[in-house]
Amino acid sequence: AGEPVSGVAAIQSFFAGLINAGVIEHQLTLTEAVEDGNLAYQRGKWAAAMLNEQGEKQSFGGNVHLVYRKQADGVWKAVTHIWN
Repeated sequence: AGEPVSGVAAIQSFFAGLINAGVIEHQLTLTEAVEDGNLAYQRGKWAAAMLNEQGEKQSFGGNVHLVYRKQADGVWKAVTHIWN
């Protein structure tokens, strides 16, 4: 398991590292979204691929779950985002 990544710069760096490592065709598919007052959550599936040394595409994926909190100005911001 990886360590949690927090903050805009660290999150941008994390995803840039995935792209630089060759991750392609990243997809998120929403399966459920629920809002309840100042909290909301979103569940779904994720998928991506990489090319192996022979140039063959290797696909992989899993589950994704996000939790959002409504800010004082009405904007929703992610509190957690986890996938496995």
